Amino acid sequence: MDAEVFNGLVEVSKNSHAAMCEQGFTTVPHLYVVDGSRLVARVQVRPMHVGEDALTALGEMSTLVAAAEADELLLVWETHDIATACDLAPFGVWPCLNILTATATGHVLHRFPYTEARAGVLPDGRASVKPLWRTPLAPVPGAELFPPVRGVVDYAFVPFEGAAAGRMRAAGAYLESEGYTVNFFEPA
Repeated sequence: MDAEVFNGLVEVSKNSHAAMCEQGFTTVPHLYVVDGSRLVARVQVRPMHVGEDALTALGEMSTLVAAAEADELLLVWETHDIATACDLAPFGVWPCLNILTATATGHVLHRFPYTEARAGVLPDGRASVKPLWRTPLAPVPGAELFPPVRGVVDYAFVPFEGAAAGRMRAAGAYLESEGYTVNFFEPA
């Protein structure tokens, strides 16, 4: 993925995360399917239950990468959110927005830590926070990955069985039927 595409996705991800925090939420884990420097698709995790279901839901996102036979993915998640969803202790720096780029031969973890500044209380009682971005940590090639993230990377580049024609759209339709949000950026 070229620097322009990566930097654009980082800015979109940080801005989206800030907007979600102000509404009392956090970034929903999602990944981008990348082929060369082209964004092919995006999948956002389905609603999930705490524990094993969250691990399954996160791992299933890799189906779209494998079906597209894409050469790269970009995965976005918030450290504490994934730990809570998977019923695991937080792993790494938090609060932190994480962006992982991965190919079949390796990965690089980019971490964007922040401090939460309370912005108020929403009418339904949720806290509204404003992320105050700290200095990004140095990218870590080959970083140890949190188990749910490792699962996404492990399955994303496994050859997909079935006829090549239309399999990315079929995988997208399957994911949508399971509750995932899928967007295609170009014809499949």
